Amino acid sequence: MLTNPFYAGIYRYNYRDESGKSHVVKAAKEWVMVEDHHPAIVTRERQNRIATLLQSRQRGLYSNGLTYQRKNTHIFAGLLRCGCCGSSMASTIDRERSDGWRPSIYMCTRRRRFNDCQNKYVSDITLGPFILNFIANMIRVSNSFGKSTSIETLEKKLLRGDVFSNVDHIERPGLEELYAHLRSGFDEMSFESTGVQAAESASQIQERDLLLAEKRKLERALNRLRSLYLYSEDEMPEKDYIVERKQLTDRLGEVDARLEEVEKLAVDSLTLSDEEFMAKASYFILTQQLQDKRYVNYERFIRKIDPQIVKDFLNSIVTNFCIKDGLTTSILFKNGLEIQFSYKSTE
Repeated sequence: MLTNPFYAGIYRYNYRDESGKSHVVKAAKEWVMVEDHHPAIVTRERQNRIATLLQSRQRGLYSNGLTYQRKNTHIFAGLLRCGCCGSSMASTIDRERSDGWRPSIYMCTRRRRFNDCQNKYVSDITLGPFILNFIANMIRVSNSFGKSTSIETLEKKLLRGDVFSNVDHIERPGLEELYAHLRSGFDEMSFESTGVQAAESASQIQERDLLLAEKRKLERALNRLRSLYLYSEDEMPEKDYIVERKQLTDRLGEVDARLEEVEKLAVDSLTLSDEEFMAKASYFILTQQLQDKRYVNYERFIRKIDPQIVKDFLNSIVTNFCIKDGLTTSILFKNGLEIQFSYKSTE
């Protein structure tokens, strides 16, 4: 939808050379474009703007051999909760490494202020690889999950990678909830909270159905009134007919007006601004980058990407990460799913 002219009402053919085994895209001058072939979902102008923005965002997202120059962006700031006292965790920049990278470190705010919490600080160096690889595993497992997949296989795939070598298991409640979600026949992995959106859309749908039912009822009443006035053996006074018809048509007009408002609200709720559309596109590209790699090298990944994209992505899907003694003990997603990790004994 980002670049396909079909969504702008254009039918494109002679696009690929299908004479060989691999369907190679032909030169643009050979394409045949039929304008106004079907109703458009987006305008061509907006699609061109999006394509331009997307190209520039892709260059910033994952540039070839270049590191991303930026001010300090603490990717996990505002998302970390102390596993000892429940306080938030404050972020600061750590010392510069030999290669120039300066990771963030996070410390319990209560420990910093009152020194009465014994929780250790955590660094991007350990937190980043754990979080990004777990989310990458979730994306991959959601794409490969089948009816025959067991809950044990699910857990094994979620904990695939050396970064999870000290995790003993995932606590059963969250694992079972995720397993049930995957078995329910979903379309794609969704971490975002849909409660408010679902409540709003359900309310709009219910009102629309009620309005349509009343509209049909009023139209039937008008037809019966007209038949009664024109064809009934008991003659209906014209004055009574005019008064009753006006009452019905006035009410029908009110219903039509409200229906138009409800339809407009529904359309507005589905319309994204260019910025929102680009955010969705950026997240899509980011998730593709995550799932395309067997292992996500956090330091290399974060130095070649706009860190704000990663931060915004995490803020859109996660409520908090619980941290205890430098380890991630749980991830609470926006949709209410909580994954808790149990670690192997160090003794």
